[in-house]
Amino acid sequence: MMPRYPANSTSRRRWILAYPLLNLAVLLSFGIRPLPWFEIGVLSMLFVLFVVAEFVLMPRMSLPPSRWCSRCDARSPEKCRECVGCGREFLSDKPVLYPIDASMLSATKKAGWFAVAIMAGMTIPVFLLWFAFPRFGGQMVVMTVFFFMMFYGHEIAKWVVLRRIVRQLWHHEGAVCTRCVYPIGESMVMCPECGKVENAERARRDWLATGLWLPESLVTPASAATSSPANP
Repeated sequence: MMPRYPANSTSRRRWILAYPLLNLAVLLSFGIRPLPWFEIGVLSMLFVLFVVAEFVLMPRMSLPPSRWCSRCDARSPEKCRECVGCGREFLSDKPVLYPIDASMLSATKKAGWFAVAIMAGMTIPVFLLWFAFPRFGGQMVVMTVFFFMMFYGHEIAKWVVLRRIVRQLWHHEGAVCTRCVYPIGESMVMCPECGKVENAERARRDWLATGLWLPESLVTPASAATSSPANP
């Protein structure tokens, strides 16, 4: 199935950097006297945190987009000229790249659920702070914290889970359970950890379709054990 959306430029998210600056401008020009220096200082630190998250953390935590094969649904690294799933030659030198699809498998869906659970748990204390600091400046600080968690906290929490999956795929050449990420031996027909009917070849095909496992060369039952992923 063709991926729904191509990969977006990271710059599309950077408008959020203006949010703490806008709040700072409001506090400085709204005519509040005396100036709420504590809130101004906190907002300044939050702006620095936004910048660090956007330009330092996000690039380090970004999983690379990949080519999509219309014949076998496998994903391949951008620099590959042939599909690593079926060997089909890519005709375009400037391919359309697609982000990973974490909604395809049970194991990857857990990353989204984990991130949502973390966000829900953190939203409660944020709104308690909203009532604890009824001053105008205090509420602006609380909303800035909330937006930081919505944009960056969610991505960080999701990346923590996906990174573990990528490491398992790298260490076991894609032969891991699509439900619990337990290693699957070449002769196994069922995951010994969760009981899912699974074998190594099917698991590799499923992981290739997500974009999380990007081997450099054609993946076949004979060569899978020697293929190496592009991004551990």
